[in-house]
Amino acid sequence: MTQDYPIESGRRMCKHCGREFQPQEEFISALYEVQPSPEHPHGLSRLDFCMDHWPGERIERLAFWRTRLPEPEQPKKKRIVIDDDRLLEVFFRLAGTDDESRLDFRYVIGLMLIRKRRLKMEGTRRRGNRSYMLVRKSRTREVHELMDRRLSDEAVIAVSQEIGTLLDLIDGGSEAAREEPSGGEQAS
Repeated sequence: MTQDYPIESGRRMCKHCGREFQPQEEFISALYEVQPSPEHPHGLSRLDFCMDHWPGERIERLAFWRTRLPEPEQPKKKRIVIDDDRLLEVFFRLAGTDDESRLDFRYVIGLMLIRKRRLKMEGTRRRGNRSYMLVRKSRTREVHELMDRRLSDEAVIAVSQEIGTLLDLIDGGSEAAREEPSGGEQAS
């Protein structure tokens, strides 16, 4: 069982020099272990550093990452949330297709379903020069082949957006595909 640990938002200023970050400025956020207190009940603290004052390896930290301060009036991006049952239906309907674009479509839907834990990875298989993922629907024993399409990250993003658009058009904007603000939790 995993446990969530809330991490405080950035303070929008460098811990070392106190300078406020400007929109689109790159800086480093680091996560430190501290004594639990009312301010840090889980014993974790986030500190932000400008690029000039990042102490690097000189101090012990749990994690660090590069980030940017967003533009103040930038609206949150919307993302499409698609019903898992609808994705499963389309995934199985596309089984056996030879059409290249539909194979890409099925592959990306398969990846989405694996990520959402509606399909489980059972292994891989090679047939000729093709590689296949062996997946099964959660709580069943029937194994299905999913051809590894070796798509670039950009191609996966493009196909994902197309899936959201098409399912929204097919459903006429029903609850199977709906928009939700980025960063919101989705139920699976």
